[in-house]
Amino acid sequence: MSELARTVTVHHICHCDAATEHPTDGEDVEHLFTIDGVEFPWHISDTGPVIVRLINDLYKVTVEIYAEHVEAVGIEIQDG
Repeated sequence: MSELARTVTVHHICHCDAATEHPTDGEDVEHLFTIDGVEFPWHISDTGPVIVRLINDLYKVTVEIYAEHVEAVGIEIQDG
Protein backbone atom coordinates (compact mmCIF):
# COMPACT_ATOMS: atom_id res chain seq x y z
CA MET A 1 0.00 0.00 0.00
CA SER A 2 1.31 3.45 -0.84
CA GLU A 3 1.97 5.97 1.88
CA LEU A 4 0.17 9.26 2.40
CA ALA A 5 2.11 12.45 1.85
CA ARG A 6 2.98 13.90 5.26
CA THR A 7 3.31 17.57 4.27
CA VAL A 8 2.27 19.44 1.13
CA THR A 9 3.50 23.04 0.90
CA VAL A 10 1.97 25.56 -1.48
CA HIS A 11 3.50 29.03 -1.61
CA HIS A 12 2.43 30.84 -4.74
CA ILE A 13 3.19 34.57 -4.84
CA CYS A 14 2.23 35.74 -8.31
CA HIS A 15 -0.10 37.98 -10.30
CA CYS A 16 -2.16 35.05 -11.66
CA ASP A 17 -5.67 34.16 -10.46
CA ALA A 18 -4.54 30.97 -8.69
CA ALA A 19 -1.95 32.76 -6.52
CA THR A 20 -2.08 32.39 -2.74
CA GLU A 21 -0.73 35.94 -2.43
CA HIS A 22 -0.05 38.82 -4.79
CA PRO A 23 3.46 40.31 -4.69
CA THR A 24 4.06 43.75 -3.26
CA ASP A 25 6.16 46.26 -5.17
CA GLY A 26 9.64 44.82 -5.65
CA GLU A 27 8.73 41.39 -4.20
CA ASP A 28 9.81 38.36 -6.22
CA VAL A 29 7.28 36.04 -7.83
CA GLU A 30 7.41 32.55 -6.31
CA HIS A 31 5.90 29.24 -7.41
CA LEU A 32 6.60 26.64 -4.70
CA PHE A 33 4.78 23.32 -4.51
CA THR A 34 6.51 20.61 -2.47
CA ILE A 35 5.49 17.19 -1.26
CA ASP A 36 7.36 16.03 1.86
CA GLY A 37 10.08 18.60 1.13
CA VAL A 38 10.57 17.53 -2.50
CA GLU A 39 9.72 20.07 -5.20
CA PHE A 40 6.94 18.92 -7.54
CA PRO A 41 8.83 18.69 -10.85
CA TRP A 42 6.05 19.16 -13.42
CA HIS A 43 4.15 22.18 -14.70
CA ILE A 44 0.82 22.51 -12.90
CA SER A 45 -2.24 23.92 -14.69
CA ASP A 46 -3.19 27.56 -14.18
CA THR A 47 -5.91 26.60 -11.69
CA GLY A 48 -3.18 25.53 -9.25
CA PRO A 49 -3.61 22.84 -6.62
CA VAL A 50 -7.08 22.41 -5.13
CA ILE A 51 -7.03 21.51 -1.42
CA VAL A 52 -10.04 20.02 0.38
CA ARG A 53 -10.09 19.08 4.08
CA LEU A 54 -11.79 15.67 4.31
CA ILE A 55 -11.57 15.12 8.07
CA ASN A 56 -9.43 16.57 10.89
CA ASP A 57 -5.89 15.92 9.65
CA LEU A 58 -6.64 14.42 6.23
CA TYR A 59 -6.65 16.52 3.07
CA LYS A 60 -7.19 15.78 -0.62
CA VAL A 61 -4.81 17.73 -2.87
CA THR A 62 -5.70 17.67 -6.56
CA VAL A 63 -3.40 18.96 -9.29
CA GLU A 64 -3.64 18.96 -13.06
CA ILE A 65 -0.39 18.43 -14.91
CA TYR A 66 0.46 18.78 -18.59
CA ALA A 67 2.25 16.03 -20.53
CA GLU A 68 3.62 15.87 -24.07
CA HIS A 69 2.99 12.12 -24.34
CA VAL A 70 0.73 9.76 -22.40
CA GLU A 71 0.66 5.97 -22.38
CA ALA A 72 -2.70 4.90 -21.01
CA VAL A 73 -3.45 1.20 -20.68
CA GLY A 74 -7.12 0.50 -20.12
CA ILE A 75 -7.98 4.20 -19.64
CA GLU A 76 -9.99 6.17 -22.16
CA ILE A 77 -8.28 9.38 -23.30
CA GLN A 78 -10.78 12.18 -23.83
CA ASP A 79 -10.37 15.00 -26.33
CA GLY A 80 -10.17 18.43 -24.71
